[in-house]
Amino acid sequence: MRSLIILKESIVWYSTSVLNRRQPLNGSSILFLVCIFFLSNSANSQTTGNAAKVTSVNTKNSNSTLLSDTASAVSNFKPGQKEFTIALLLPFEGSKAFINNLDDPSTYYFPEESQLAAAYYQGCVFALDSLAKSGMRARLLVYDVGMDTTALRAKLFNGELKNADLIIGPVGNNSLRITTEYATRNKTWLVSPFSTTAIGSTPSPYYVLANATMKTHCEKTIDYINKTPYQDKLILIYKKRPWETELASYLKEYQLSQQAEGKRAIEFVELTDSSVIKYTHVKNVLSDSGRNIIIIPSNDETFVRSVIKQLNGLAEEYLITVYGMPTWTNFEHITTEQFAKVSTHITQNFWLDKSNAAVIRFQQAYAGKYAMNPANFAIKGYDQVLYFGELLLQNGTGLDGAFSKHNSSGLAEHFAIEPKRLPGSTEEIWYYENKSVFMLRMEENAWKKVSE
Repeated sequence: MRSLIILKESIVWYSTSVLNRRQPLNGSSILFLVCIFFLSNSANSQTTGNAAKVTSVNTKNSNSTLLSDTASAVSNFKPGQKEFTIALLLPFEGSKAFINNLDDPSTYYFPEESQLAAAYYQGCVFALDSLAKSGMRARLLVYDVGMDTTALRAKLFNGELKNADLIIGPVGNNSLRITTEYATRNKTWLVSPFSTTAIGSTPSPYYVLANATMKTHCEKTIDYINKTPYQDKLILIYKKRPWETELASYLKEYQLSQQAEGKRAIEFVELTDSSVIKYTHVKNVLSDSGRNIIIIPSNDETFVRSVIKQLNGLAEEYLITVYGMPTWTNFEHITTEQFAKVSTHITQNFWLDKSNAAVIRFQQAYAGKYAMNPANFAIKGYDQVLYFGELLLQNGTGLDGAFSKHNSSGLAEHFAIEPKRLPGSTEEIWYYENKSVFMLRMEENAWKKVSE
């Protein structure tokens, strides 16, 4: 038997994801979110005072569209086999949904956070069904977690979560910090499904980033560039703001470390400005005798658009290749033609090859199960829960010794998890990080994988 637990929570802030969240809702998606809305408010109606009382639902006997799928594989459980408890702490935001008439899109509202969480949950359930066929016993706890840290603390110390073998989420930085402290104290594995940032500066040896940090993205960019022919200089174009300066520092410091290990020396030419870089400044640093490599460590679409537009004008005279940031897939005002004209490359944690046979089979099975196509967050939920679930099944909770032996590729994510040591230490683990990054290039109006 599996249990589903839904709690009501307040609004959540979540880390910017490179996945596109603006996906239209179809009828099945709406029905799924409606189920969450009613269950969230039902759970809340049983909460008294400041106590975080939960509602457990036996999914085996449920006729709910939301819940019935979670019990589909219990027949494969073996007597005496360990049952693993997995907890999802996600921003379902049931309290923020507005429903009047589902036949009229203008009379109902579901926050983007709800859609993110619902899609991830569906992918998670699909993965657990697959794991059950391999004999895994799993109990799934689902919590609606937002920015109310007092409510979060109450949840963390209830009897259910104390028994969790794996916690996935939450997605806000403050909530993550609290949950990381809890996981470290209780030696419970905690996976951050979306964040690309280490939380805090103290050792958290049970904290796992399922996505590479931006520092790793910058390092992978330099590694890829070093394998390609170009002039012995790299042009950095960015605005002097703390975040962009930090990204530029990652690039320069890593290249210097590579030179110290015998890699070729490279000159960095930096163009920075408090406003848009001037056309003449860019042209003056370009070479007409070879390919010009330009890195733009910026997430500011207005700034990037201005630079890309200028480079498009120069691409008739010069060979130009641009390297950018993962967030560029979300840009709405730079055309694919503009990106392609300057051979734009970006790094990504997530890349889905829709022509891949395994992806097609998954999409067909998913559509047959849920009567909808999987959103990217559903695929992310499937890949992550399948990977960590397989680790639990094969190794129990001793994951620290299993990561190095289990590099694995999912449908859209690759997992190569490594320990990150505390600065100045060769032993103490700060956190674990999935170091896998895809390099994509804009070709034929789409981002195509060129390396991983």
